[in-house]
Amino acid sequence: MALINGDGGNNTLTGTSGNDTINGAGGDDILNAGLGVTDQIDGGTGTDILVVDYSSLTVNVGSYGNSYQTVNNTNRTYYSNIERFNLKSGSGNDTLVGGTLNDTLNGGAGNDSLIGGAGNDSIIGGSDNDIITKGTGNDTVDGGAGIDTLIDVDLSADTTGRVLNVNGSTIAAITSGGNSYQGFEFFVNISAGSGNDNISLTSPTPANNIINGAGGDDILNAGLGVTDQVDGGTGTDILVVDYSSLTVNVGSYGNSYQTVNNTNRTYYSNIERFNLKSGSGNDTLVGGTLNDTLNGGAGNDSLIGGAGNDSIIGGSDNDIITKGTGNDTVDGGAGIDTLIDVDLSADTTGRVLNVNGSTIAAITSGGNSYQGFEFFVNISAGSGNDNISLTSPTPANNIINGAGGDDILNAGLGVTDQVDGGTGTDILVVDYSSLTVNVGSYGNSYQTVNNTNRTYYSNIERFNLKSGSGNDTLVGGTLNDTINGGAGNDSLIGGAGDDIITQGAGSDTVDGGTGVDTLVDADLSADTTGRVLNINGSAIAAITSGGNTYQGFEFFLNITGGSGNDNFSFTSPTPANNSVNGGAGNDTINGGGGNDTINGGTGNDSLQGGTGNDTYIIDSISDVISETSTLATEIDTVQSSISYLLGANLENLTLTGTGAINGTGNSLNNIIIGNSGNNTLDGGTGNDTISGGSGNDTVTGGIGNDSLDGGTGDDSLIAGTGNDTYVVDSVGDVVIENLNEGTDTVQSSVSYTLGANVENLTLTGTGAINGIGNSLNNTITGNSGNNTLNGVGGNDILIGGAGNDTLLGGDGNDTLNGVGSENGTGFKDTLTGGNGNDLYIFGNSGAVFYNDGNNANAGLNDYALIVDFNTSQDKIQLQGLASSYLLGTSPISGISGTAIYLDTNTNSVLNSTDELIAIVEGVTGLNLTAGYFSYVA
Repeated sequence: MALINGDGGNNTLTGTSGNDTINGAGGDDILNAGLGVTDQIDGGTGTDILVVDYSSLTVNVGSYGNSYQTVNNTNRTYYSNIERFNLKSGSGNDTLVGGTLNDTLNGGAGNDSLIGGAGNDSIIGGSDNDIITKGTGNDTVDGGAGIDTLIDVDLSADTTGRVLNVNGSTIAAITSGGNSYQGFEFFVNISAGSGNDNISLTSPTPANNIINGAGGDDILNAGLGVTDQVDGGTGTDILVVDYSSLTVNVGSYGNSYQTVNNTNRTYYSNIERFNLKSGSGNDTLVGGTLNDTLNGGAGNDSLIGGAGNDSIIGGSDNDIITKGTGNDTVDGGAGIDTLIDVDLSADTTGRVLNVNGSTIAAITSGGNSYQGFEFFVNISAGSGNDNISLTSPTPANNIINGAGGDDILNAGLGVTDQVDGGTGTDILVVDYSSLTVNVGSYGNSYQTVNNTNRTYYSNIERFNLKSGSGNDTLVGGTLNDTINGGAGNDSLIGGAGDDIITQGAGSDTVDGGTGVDTLVDADLSADTTGRVLNINGSAIAAITSGGNTYQGFEFFLNITGGSGNDNFSFTSPTPANNSVNGGAGNDTINGGGGNDTINGGTGNDSLQGGTGNDTYIIDSISDVISETSTLATEIDTVQSSISYLLGANLENLTLTGTGAINGTGNSLNNIIIGNSGNNTLDGGTGNDTISGGSGNDTVTGGIGNDSLDGGTGDDSLIAGTGNDTYVVDSVGDVVIENLNEGTDTVQSSVSYTLGANVENLTLTGTGAINGIGNSLNNTITGNSGNNTLNGVGGNDILIGGAGNDTLLGGDGNDTLNGVGSENGTGFKDTLTGGNGNDLYIFGNSGAVFYNDGNNANAGLNDYALIVDFNTSQDKIQLQGLASSYLLGTSPISGISGTAIYLDTNTNSVLNSTDELIAIVEGVTGLNLTAGYFSYVA
């Protein structure tokens, strides 16, 4: 214990280990208190330094008002009139606080908290994990070893931009003005300088950060503290916030972004641009007035670009993105995404855009680009002739601005849609066909009676309107409109212009108005007396039929007549494709030009199609067809539910219903198709194609090159003279061909044996079926299955095709080709020529057969086996030259004879990788240059 007094000068006074009292008195003193239980230090006047060295202690030390003391009170130093401190802690977790002047703090060991205060301080963290608060002044701060954090980092003296990424790695040493920092892993709170800085504080254990960007165009990321504050300062500054590691929802709230549970908040000011990335919650990100980057990540996000040229990515899930002004790059990403306010105003050529829930192809328009979207809401089009349809299954309230051009615009069925056609001649499309409520025209809008769907329009010159099943009123404009009444009792008014109005079901009142108008689907079925109509382009007198009334029309397209004897004639100078049903009664119908469908209905009708490809529907033996056109390019078809003989100039006949009726062709090349009954079909002369249907049919080709297909069932096929084709699909099918009636072919999907006078057989399908010839010179072709083909007598050509086939030539000089046009890879065929001079084909000008192209082995899984080769009669055909092949013994167990190899190694020496092509069973001593080998280039 000692009492130590200074003398008024600049003294250095050191206490003992006891409880000392040291009075510095006047002067700038250095006062070392020692480590007494209770020391009292009074600096007196002057600038005095208190020195306390706790480095020999292991307990924690803290600052308590005007004292430093250990946590267990074993060492206390009370002080007064002290201006500077020189403090060194021990190995405990200590708190050292500097004064208002230049201090020296040394944390030593332990996790220490060092607070510099004012003045130009020297602060050393020491070992372990320290937290140092810099304070004001020009300080020299060293975090030392451990994971150290510096709070209140002053970089305000910087005049050039600094890149600073604080993420837990050791930060490189920094000098800024009179400050120097080193040995830190984390910075908390930063005051930047006047340069263009990029500062990111992304600690894995976020702190509450404050960043002041000051001058310059800065990029600032404060991390994810509970409460972060970012002031961009002057310049054009970017705020970066990355919520991608979070699962909670994030939203924009005035001058902050924060999670819904307030666990992470970022307050900002003086921020001009944003770079925001949300997490997996359902987030709302809002850009600023300049160029922003928004990334929604996972979750159903709402991203709002605002002004500026923005880059916006929706990420996964179902996002809604509002584009904003500027030239933006917008990607909806995965999920079902919606883009609001689509700017296509830079388009100068017309664009076709059908928005219906499918992914929309990528679009570039001016400086904007859009991709990854299923829905667009609100569109501003360009100056071209656009066709824009917004028909989402979940309608939004759309706004479409057609701008220039002659546009076709469909805003869908939102609660309130607005369509402005702009300049040009524009068409408004509204389709109410999915609705059951009534629709009406109200000034400049169409809307349902309960106001659930309204379409307001302006600058629209033409209309394309389709009503639903309600009782609707649709009114066209002054130009050429298209109106579809749908179901319900509708009032349809074309107005001026050349309109096309489709009546639809129900009792309708239809007025074409002025212009040259066309009524589609005129319903006259209520007529009980005959009506005469000559549709030739002149005005048609007003008509009332049942509940329907029609007036103001020049053309009818498609008519259904009533029970009277009607006379309908279409003699328009501009022919249309009409569908006419005369109804009951004995009707006379002239379809005129065009591809017409004419049904006389019940009764004895007179039908004339005129020019075009016409279809006649017949149900009475007294119906008469008069087809006068002889043009080869015009093909007319009769659909008949009774037995029918094609008359002059009629090409095709189709039997309808299920009755056992018959069909007969004429001298033209007819196509005749049976129904499901047992039909008798006769093509007559001409090259006819006849299909029998599902019954047990008798099909006769007659004279000409005919194709006969009985269809399913057990059919009799009789071709007649000509080169005919029979299609067989049942073992019960019978083919009848007389002598000298041409060269005929059977196409069979079942195993088949050629009958008398039939030359050729082709197996169809993929089944393992077989084909047998007759005594003629047959060509028999297999399918892709494993077939057995037997030529029997005659000089036959057998072609196996794909599969492992067995070919038997039989008597005669036969040609056996196991693969046809295939290369034979993976196939093993067995070839027996039989009697006669036979030719075995193992290659042609295009390929070597049975060469699998694998030069690593001999290809023992694909080859041909010749069973009965006779060197004095038979020949083998190979592709290329004799020098391209080698002979050896059979490599296949159980098969003896000579093997033919392709010399894939081109060294004229047989080895294990030369390709096996064929084996000549039981024959040795062959020579590749002998006459029984032939070669094709």
